Amino acid sequence: MQKATHLSEIAGALNKFEPVPPDHPFYVDFSGLRGSFAIDRLYKMLNVRKVNKNGETFWEHTPLGAKTFIFLAGMRGSGKTTELLRYARELEGPSAFLCVVCNVDGDLDMPDLEYMDVLIYQLEKLIERVGEKNVQLDEDIVEAMQTWFANQVEEINKRLRAEGEIEISAGNKEGYSLWKLLLSTVLGIRTTLSGSLDRATHVRKVMRNNFSDFATRFNEFIEKTVLLLQKRKIAKDILFIVDGLEKTMTAEVRKRMVIDGANQIRSIKVHTIFTLPVELTAEANRIKNFAEILIFPFIKVQTRDGQDVPESVNRFLEFIDRRISAELFASEGVKRKAILLSGGSPRQLLRILEHASWEVAEGACIDEEALQKAVEYLSNEMARFIREEQFEELRKIEEARKSGIFVPFNDCMQDLMEQEIVFEYDDGTYKDVNPLVAASKAYKTHVLR
Repeated sequence: MQKATHLSEIAGALNKFEPVPPDHPFYVDFSGLRGSFAIDRLYKMLNVRKVNKNGETFWEHTPLGAKTFIFLAGMRGSGKTTELLRYARELEGPSAFLCVVCNVDGDLDMPDLEYMDVLIYQLEKLIERVGEKNVQLDEDIVEAMQTWFANQVEEINKRLRAEGEIEISAGNKEGYSLWKLLLSTVLGIRTTLSGSLDRATHVRKVMRNNFSDFATRFNEFIEKTVLLLQKRKIAKDILFIVDGLEKTMTAEVRKRMVIDGANQIRSIKVHTIFTLPVELTAEANRIKNFAEILIFPFIKVQTRDGQDVPESVNRFLEFIDRRISAELFASEGVKRKAILLSGGSPRQLLRILEHASWEVAEGACIDEEALQKAVEYLSNEMARFIREEQFEELRKIEEARKSGIFVPFNDCMQDLMEQEIVFEYDDGTYKDVNPLVAASKAYKTHVLR
């Protein structure tokens, strides 16, 4: 992606689904603007601290034996993926972690997913990362894991043969090194899990029946790999960053994986940051029995009484200026209005600007009229399918915002947040209507009356 200097280039500069790493020209640091969320708290959970030696600043991790599983909970479009890329970049190094980033929405079957699927994917990505670092894993631990997986594949293939299905490969490829053989086997299983439901069901049943044994072997693999990384001065520990859980699955599947899979999650001993769908924060009391939760809210661009938050607005102005040349806007006021309508959601701001650019004639620039047309289209589109009981909930939120009281969580609120009709701020105690929805005719009719 490159900065847009012409109207036709704006869409390319506003890719809503491509996160930018910290070294990208589009990257903007929103630290300190998310209410009570503080990155220092996450770093303390991972037992890392910033160190300055000989004029060089870096993060240092002190292994203590206990492993931390952290759920980063936030709504879609809040910028979690970009933030996670930052963590992976900052915490990677000899004094801290080997960071293994797993984007589950890219390679797994999202409509039908279990924690075991994700864990196998994590192992696949770890083996790849170790290979990138040219670390020679001890043959005994690789061979033990490969033999275990080969035995599972044999059992899976018995079931597949009985159903007339094509068998999966155990990775028996001549000329492969031992770790490549293991990678091939794990990849074969993971690919089958992402294929047809019938084949995936056979794999899951076998793996589920042997999960305790797999967890033990997984933990041993992690432990011995960490020792090798320390010996080679590559890292002091391993950190998995698992992203994408909330992107395509249903709330029911997500809950089944996180809540019903609690015992499985608890049995895995490795540092992990896992994105958590925002509706599951209602299960916080259960989740805190086996993990930590950090709320990752939207950026508050206005206070409850409608006053702009200058620091947030200015940071978003930088966000726009890095992507689009100033001459493509009629005024800074147009940008500021778009920022307020974004509700502090980076993705929603990109969407608003993209639609506004489509309303501009060739040779012109984004002005108030183009922005207003975009807002009318987007707001009415978002409000089209709001149900009566949801409007009733929105009326409660509107009244609560005016009086400064707390709005309790319920099933209707969960639906509104999943549909991005309601946004969450601070530590999750403040919820407000998406400004785009509030701009719709339906909202003005049924809520503001």
